[in-house]
Amino acid sequence: SIWKETPKMNSTRCLPGIQEAIESQNKVGWWALICGRWSRHWVTAKQRYLTAIKSPMSSLTWQASLIKLFWNISWGIWNFRNGVEYSQDSGTNKDQEKNLQQQIKIQWRLGAPAPFKKMLFNEPLYQVLSQPTTTQQVWLHRIKAAKAAFN
Repeated sequence: SIWKETPKMNSTRCLPGIQEAIESQNKVGWWALICGRWSRHWVTAKQRYLTAIKSPMSSLTWQASLIKLFWNISWGIWNFRNGVEYSQDSGTNKDQEKNLQQQIKIQWRLGAPAPFKKMLFNEPLYQVLSQPTTTQQVWLHRIKAAKAAFN
């Protein structure tokens, strides 16, 4: 699709760590970055910077925060475009709801890749299951996307 065929980014005028990250991300793909699959060079470059300014912040925390931001923006756009914000759960098939909650319970038991645990498991299971159906679908999609990014 057109979204996956992104142009290569020019890295000739960047700092050395950033240049490596851009060149590496050009190989992985920029759509992959938005989906959570980042070149390893981004974390290395950020950690170099954080060390240089003597910051206690972790480059992995920075990366996880940006991935979460990308996902939240993507889901916000998806919800808006599909009118999910205005839909009612009352017409949802009970069997589908039961199946969705069963899938969530399975994924909950399996866990998530380390960088995503804090983000995806920041509230107890009973709270995730008590959310509206669309929120549960988003949670399930996020955990599956996180696992796919690390496989």
